[in-house]
Amino acid sequence: MKKTQFMTFNITDHTNNLPPVPPEDPNRRRIKPHIPSGHVFNINQHEIEEVNDFKYLGSYIRSTLHDISVRKAQAMAALHSMDTCWKSNLSRPTKIKLFRATVESVLLYGCETWTMTSALNYVIDGFYTRLLRKVLRISWRSHTTNKVLYGNLRKISNAIRERRLRFAGHIYRHDVQPVHQLLFWTPKHGKRSVGGPALTYVDVLCKDTGRSVADLKNLMADRELGGDCEDLVF
Repeated sequence: MKKTQFMTFNITDHTNNLPPVPPEDPNRRRIKPHIPSGHVFNINQHEIEEVNDFKYLGSYIRSTLHDISVRKAQAMAALHSMDTCWKSNLSRPTKIKLFRATVESVLLYGCETWTMTSALNYVIDGFYTRLLRKVLRISWRSHTTNKVLYGNLRKISNAIRERRLRFAGHIYRHDVQPVHQLLFWTPKHGKRSVGGPALTYVDVLCKDTGRSVADLKNLMADRELGGDCEDLVF
């Protein structure tokens, strides 16, 4: 029987609030938060294992940093697999099209859900520049500026921002879907750790637009209203 996994995070111990387990059912037991990672137990003859992270629909859900690290490795592997193309005499526009279709698409898979910080934007932009230099065979020793290197291409962090806003606006307008309720959901349990609070997805959307949550909801609900605002793409 295939093992099922689960992960808990940002919660405190609320086991006292869980419904009691009927004594007549010996196969059932209460699922307690903060079970040590790797612990395996059975519920109705199904094995359940707690893990620190797992892949869902191709993306790791624990942290954006981990998912970006995996995406970078996969994008670099895709780049190396096409070395013959990059070393050929193909024109720059053709190489760029191939690069965006085969490498950039791997790097940006699932980027709409990333919670990006300034440091992560810097990392992803630097990595993308490195990929472009390999594709166009332009060494850093040539002192070619990024403006010349990129040409008509935009910074990849800006592309991620646009895709994130489009994705958020799309799911917010689908009010019949459960994801509509999840977009601006705020947990009522647990607390943030001591120190600078980690950015949430909503925090990043507000940072992307410079708007409050209330303004975001209005802009997302009305695409024409959002389209009238500079740099907002919902």
